[in-house]
Amino acid sequence: MEKLTKEQFQKAKAYIFAHSDDINRAWFRYNFENEDTNAFMELDFSKSDNDYVHLPCDAIDSPNNIIYPAVKNLADDSLEYRIKQQQSDGRWPLGWPCGEGEGFHKLQILYEAFRTMSMLAKLHRFNRIEL
Repeated sequence: MEKLTKEQFQKAKAYIFAHSDDINRAWFRYNFENEDTNAFMELDFSKSDNDYVHLPCDAIDSPNNIIYPAVKNLADDSLEYRIKQQQSDGRWPLGWPCGEGEGFHKLQILYEAFRTMSMLAKLHRFNRIEL
């Protein structure tokens, strides 16, 4: 079985981190220019249990994000909510079905694995993992 080298892993991680903040900056800039600072955030966290919504912590990738100081309490509270959504098998579920049939079921499993990996990376950046 082929494995990523440490260098390949570091490059992939650097790419993800480098581009995620660019995406967030553009998203925040759009919403602030339109004077709708909550347009990209669902403030009723429970809606994320069964629907596709963005909580404040979903839009803020790290404490270094330019908007984090302005919404720190919302981001921290929603991150706590996300931590509680972790399932007993370790994954973070989507909260909604991808579709019917075997192909969509496989897609759901892959996306939940990706979401779990992303949550672990985010929790690490927010210093929320005890090792």
